[in-house]
Amino acid sequence: MKLEPSFQKASSRGKLVLLPEIIIGFPSMRRSKRALDYLANLDHIIYKTATPVASGWPLNTSDVIKRAHTSALSNGVDLTRTVETIARYRPNVLTIYSEAITNPFQAFLDQLEGYVDGLILAEGNEPEDRAILKTGLSYSECGELCRDRGIDFVPPVSTWNRPEVIREKVLSAEGFVYLMISMGAGGRIFGEARIQGMLDRISELREVPVAVAFGVRGPREIRMVRGLRGCGGAVIGTRIIETLSQSLTSYRKLIGSIAPYVSSDRVDMSPSAHSNA
Repeated sequence: MKLEPSFQKASSRGKLVLLPEIIIGFPSMRRSKRALDYLANLDHIIYKTATPVASGWPLNTSDVIKRAHTSALSNGVDLTRTVETIARYRPNVLTIYSEAITNPFQAFLDQLEGYVDGLILAEGNEPEDRAILKTGLSYSECGELCRDRGIDFVPPVSTWNRPEVIREKVLSAEGFVYLMISMGAGGRIFGEARIQGMLDRISELREVPVAVAFGVRGPREIRMVRGLRGCGGAVIGTRIIETLSQSLTSYRKLIGSIAPYVSSDRVDMSPSAHSNA
């Protein structure tokens, strides 16, 4: 497992792991790389990106993320350019959408080996994962193929998954479990009791780090999930993409507001401590 040590280290220091979503090539290659470079100042970080696609997004993907994908594609970014860029930032995790998967799945994974530490197969609101269905493999089989190539398999878990699907996802996970705590990216998150119930359900199946995603936009949500039993990290996607589209200064301000929860007190992430866009 390449990603689990990041959660163990953060937990030992009373911090969360931050997984900020940066779309390579959005709003430009230069700005996305500078955004990634800025994150190196944080102690507990897993770099998260996604392969841009033109269609085939899960139903719960925000319009902000869709526009970012379209922009990245227009800037000439594809799977190869994405993985070659993110490989310079470790540890990392890559989100793959159905459209980007090529068959056979084993050959597709070969393209990621050595570049990517973790892989998330994005899903929509259907009972099953469309990306998994396209591979023709089970979650456990996907996990084994990833493991053979030194890639952590990170399955998304949600309340609309059937109990047996949740069980297979959790038992096949490597590194961490990606727990969706809203019906859509950037949407309103579920109540604390509901999220805690989901975390407890995962912990009953096995001991594995969990990062919550969907609806986490800043310090307010970070503070809430930080107090939940079994929560080791948080993904911020839509809000980061929104601020990065405005300016690096806006982006740095957001990261600075989150830094106390994911880094030591000695780290100064204020915009004034770094050059502005």
